[in-house]
Amino acid sequence: MDVGRAFIAATRLPFFVKDVLSVRDALTARQLGAAGVIVGHHHNRMTWAPPPVYLIREIRKAVGKDLILIADGGIEDGYDAFKALALGADMVSVGRSLMQPYEAEGPAGVAAKLRAMTTELASIMYRTGSERVDSIDPGVIHEA
Repeated sequence: MDVGRAFIAATRLPFFVKDVLSVRDALTARQLGAAGVIVGHHHNRMTWAPPPVYLIREIRKAVGKDLILIADGGIEDGYDAFKALALGADMVSVGRSLMQPYEAEGPAGVAAKLRAMTTELASIMYRTGSERVDSIDPGVIHEA
């Protein structure tokens, strides 16, 4: 048994592979039995790597709907979350954009930031006719 399968077999919990940056890595994670992948790149520490949101559509197309995709990195507001979801992410991860509100106001600052992001997401969903997160039309995102 290879190392990847051993890690996944060591738990009954859903196993996610973090910082996936290619279709190949996502397909390998699926083949090994991972429940999903977190598309990210250590929040720009890998300056040569494309932003994660640029990869979501391609990865989703390759893996289909049977692998959970989480967009991580560069999600600064509800509009960024909407873009990632429209491109095929099942959910988003928010980290760095919560640090400044936390440092300034503690947990209340984080709560306020999350409420603002939720309001932004709801606003853009309303404007694009998306009743639910899982009904966001990928056609609303234009790629240059």
